[in-house]
Amino acid sequence: MSTRESQHPASSGSEPTYSPNTTAAEFLTVDEAAAILKVPASTVPAWVRSGRMPAYKLGPRATRFTHELLAEFAAARLDRGKPF
Repeated sequence: MSTRESQHPASSGSEPTYSPNTTAAEFLTVDEAAAILKVPASTVPAWVRSGRMPAYKLGPRATRFTHELLAEFAAARLDRGKPF
């Protein structure tokens, strides 16, 4: 299966990939990601801009996430002993 790289700054040195079969229903908005991570909605874009959090940039104003991407981000933060 082929993958395509997203257009964002990666925090772990490698950019996340997604399947061309990913549907719009599988992508999460900034507000949904913030609710899952239990942080203010303004924190998520700040993390993405600083390169600390990976995201899928689907356009100039469309930033999206997947459950898998959030789980990997959360696990990496906790492995380094950093809270959100």
